[in-house]
Amino acid sequence: MREIANTWKGKKSDSEMMARAEAWGAVDAGSFLDTNGQTYGSQFMTGKAKMLSDKFFKITGAEGWNRGIRGVAANVAERIITEWKTEGINMNDKAQVARLERLFGEGATVNDIKMDADGKLDINDPRNQAAITRWMLDAVPAPTAAHRPIWGSDPHFQTFMHLKNYTYTYHRVMLKGAMEQAKLGNYAPMAQLSLGYMPIAIAAGAIKEMLIPGEEPPWMKGGLDGYLQYGFGRAGVLGVPQMMLGNLVDVSEVPGLNFGKAGAAFDPATLAGPTVDQLQNILSVPFGEFMAMRDHTVIGEGLGALPGGSMLRRLERLGNA
Repeated sequence: MREIANTWKGKKSDSEMMARAEAWGAVDAGSFLDTNGQTYGSQFMTGKAKMLSDKFFKITGAEGWNRGIRGVAANVAERIITEWKTEGINMNDKAQVARLERLFGEGATVNDIKMDADGKLDINDPRNQAAITRWMLDAVPAPTAAHRPIWGSDPHFQTFMHLKNYTYTYHRVMLKGAMEQAKLGNYAPMAQLSLGYMPIAIAAGAIKEMLIPGEEPPWMKGGLDGYLQYGFGRAGVLGVPQMMLGNLVDVSEVPGLNFGKAGAAFDPATLAGPTVDQLQNILSVPFGEFMAMRDHTVIGEGLGALPGGSMLRRLERLGNA
């Protein structure tokens, strides 16, 4: 949170943790936009469009958030690797050995971890640098072309790839890593991903709804199963297949098309991305009575495309009511 405030002020944190993170190369010494603006299309933008995109992620706090999170990740990685060196690991534990080899290469031992004269991880050792970077990229999703399908890197299909980058990265980095550890007998990472994210998703959704005026959404009225269904759908514990399931547990107010108390409704357009989904909603406005989508208006959809769109669209609906 401090890093968000710093980026708004045009400052940098002077903490030792962030200084070490910069030295490791975990965060840029200047502006950091790689996992935000670049992920969401800046590589295909020029001029004012790129400038506005970059400013958007700075204003919303995404730039400062990612900088802070990556700084913390580098600090945790350094602490864990230092513990391996000082306390050793059980070389008979295949899961622990796999974690070490993931960072330092096949056949690595704790002897490959180099320390400096002050007893800290040697920041000048290339293998240490690579290990810190690998650990951080495993812990903090940073979408790349290697994670998504080939068509996802084609500029012609960017509309359909919108907001899907992190899902592919989460699936092919975090979930895959947790599954590999589970196969070796370490079930803790999979349990943390499966059970730990659901309460966070539910809490985030509840806080968001408290900030938006109007009635509670269907999932909050559906009792415990409504909360659990919402949390499971938002936690993304199934990775890429979750995009299909997300349609089944998504919040909807379409009468007659609900699945369970969470108010879910299948909507294929959401698979194509928010732009196509919004276009469908706009085109459905003249047929609202027939399609039981009376809450969709051109003005409402326009407001929904803006930052804070959920609140603006809810206010517009209350005004119409």
